[in-house]
Amino acid sequence: MPKVEVPAESVGALCSAEQATVAIRNNSFLLIDVATCLVSESIRIQQNYHEDSPDGVKLIQASNYRAYVIGALFACVAFLDAAINEVFLDAVDCLPKKARKRASKKNVASIVVANNKVASYRNGELSSNIVKNMAQMWLEQQPYKSWISQNPRFKVYLIRKDHGNNIPYWLPVLDKYQLALALNKKRPIGKRNPERKNVEILTRFRNDLTHFKPGWSVSAPGGGALRPVGREIATTRRRVESLISSDTNRPRDGYLHEKDLTASGFPHDCLSAAFASLALKSILQFDDEFSKRMDIESATTRFDLKRRLSTVPPL
Repeated sequence: MPKVEVPAESVGALCSAEQATVAIRNNSFLLIDVATCLVSESIRIQQNYHEDSPDGVKLIQASNYRAYVIGALFACVAFLDAAINEVFLDAVDCLPKKARKRASKKNVASIVVANNKVASYRNGELSSNIVKNMAQMWLEQQPYKSWISQNPRFKVYLIRKDHGNNIPYWLPVLDKYQLALALNKKRPIGKRNPERKNVEILTRFRNDLTHFKPGWSVSAPGGGALRPVGREIATTRRRVESLISSDTNRPRDGYLHEKDLTASGFPHDCLSAAFASLALKSILQFDDEFSKRMDIESATTRFDLKRRLSTVPPL
């Protein structure tokens, strides 16, 4: 994978003051840095918002606030996809250069992988066969089809039926995580796992915003507040609210301006700095859980994110 030169000012606490640029090999780092910046800005707007400000100022603040929260959500979900793609691509990088060429793909299983390459794979203890299996899954479609046909439990319980013939690159993001764990004979991240549940909430909300379907709202009996028409919207709102409520540090009465600053109705009533902060926290917790099961370094460790995350203002 190519290196990307990133200006030092864009990575904040991760770079020393004297560095002009820092070489970044993985796009997942850029996405998590973007998410961190957007979460920080949404919190700052929340803290500086005053009801007695001029209407024009409040309108601009609300617009920026909404943009930062939605941007943070999109960056967080994109990080999940980039991170697992890089897990497979790093396995491909363990192969000799000749083996990565199109003419050599059919011989992946017989390739000799240098011990130092495997030993350095994400600082884990993966065997050469596992690394080759992951590389082969990524490079070829047929071995993937053959593998899932020989592992019916994985196919039935962990991969949606309509994705059974796709190569890993086109799998839904959670399926790719499960595939990597299965190849390493590790426990899958079950549907009841709280980290997985939170990721599913974020992914669904991102999908609802990306493929938004306009709908009518009708007044409740007696002329009450408007309620959305559509079960999917109601389900997404309920799950997002449950995610925010799961925050153990959340005050009893909720955070100040817990919802969008000025608007009401879906999706505005699901957008807040508290939600953006929890989205960032949730995807890193999921990455930590996956990395622990895989016995490889998590993004938090590899990118020294504790220093970067320390720059996020408290809610």
